[in-house]
Amino acid sequence: FKEGYLRNNKPEKDLGFDLDRYVWQKKKQSWKRPIFIVTPSNWMANKVRQSKLMHSWPVKVIPNCIDTKIWRPINKHLAKELLGLPNDLPILGFGTLNANDAYHKGSDLLIESLKFLKKMRLNVRLLIFGQNKPSQPIDYGFPVHYVGKFHDDLSMRIIYNAIELILVPSRVDNFPNVGVEATSCGTPAIGFNTGGMQDIVEHKINGFLANPFDPRDFAYGIKYLIEKKLKDNALNIK
Repeated sequence: FKEGYLRNNKPEKDLGFDLDRYVWQKKKQSWKRPIFIVTPSNWMANKVRQSKLMHSWPVKVIPNCIDTKIWRPINKHLAKELLGLPNDLPILGFGTLNANDAYHKGSDLLIESLKFLKKMRLNVRLLIFGQNKPSQPIDYGFPVHYVGKFHDDLSMRIIYNAIELILVPSRVDNFPNVGVEATSCGTPAIGFNTGGMQDIVEHKINGFLANPFDPRDFAYGIKYLIEKKLKDNALNIK
């Protein structure tokens, strides 16, 4: 998108008719006047400014809005009780829609991070929402609670309040709503220092931005945030 779709920059594995180049050329022919672009994140706005087709077009960032009357803190002990979760260890939350093999979502980076976390001797539990327990579950190295899919704001607010941290290991994500919703509920978010997470997280304030795409630093960020909660007496576990 920076150079245009040219014959000399076509990926070697893409054989046959170059549909991407054809569509790009059609856009170049048709888009004679600038279009005002609105993006939810500064990361995407910068991509527009780097685009061969759009670099001279006007662009404005308007983040996705949420209702903070809905996405707000509630009693953490109550939230865990409503979900039937134990209160003995910190719980790390992770959302998936059965997309554990989606490269851009970074679940492979999360698995590697949890291996480092295990070596750091930090005992935690995992809560995975958006997926029922599979017949052959992934070994994350820690106890896992699958809570399935929820489609209403109240249930999701309970989930965000029941966990100590929300994990967003995406390689590419424009403006992840789980990060905004969780932090609005008072739950810190951890992700990589790229994409829309840069607009959501203030590093070491309401979350942690790990070096892209370093599983060890991601694990360190989890440890840092849990220890910070312990230091601030904000970790409400038995």
